[in-house]
Amino acid sequence: MREPTWMCGGAQREYGELLQFARAHNGVSYPAFDALTLKGMRLFDVPKDEYFKSIEDSLDRITRALPAIRHIFARPIIRLSDTQEIVPVEMANVINSQTLAHAAVHSEMWEDVTEEGIKPRRLMT
Repeated sequence: MREPTWMCGGAQREYGELLQFARAHNGVSYPAFDALTLKGMRLFDVPKDEYFKSIEDSLDRITRALPAIRHIFARPIIRLSDTQEIVPVEMANVINSQTLAHAAVHSEMWEDVTEEGIKPRRLMT
């Protein structure tokens, strides 16, 4: 049996037992394959205890952090402040009642006055 082209050095070492099995039992039926693998080949390897130890350590760290995370979500502290600035009309994203009140009082921010109303040059956002 020819080796698959995707097998390179590391994969051949890792799957060497599987390749040997495939060479020895070429063209075997599925029930026969099932019986042979149960008796003569190991399909997976259980990791060493160090692997599980690292997972347990990670879970311990997560468990220790959960009360602090729960506290953050229960009472979030918002430190964002709403600042108001005067910007050109093209850059104004949010317009509210304070914007209209400011524009009504500050005529120096107007570009033009028409029959329809004022055309602002700058707005407070």
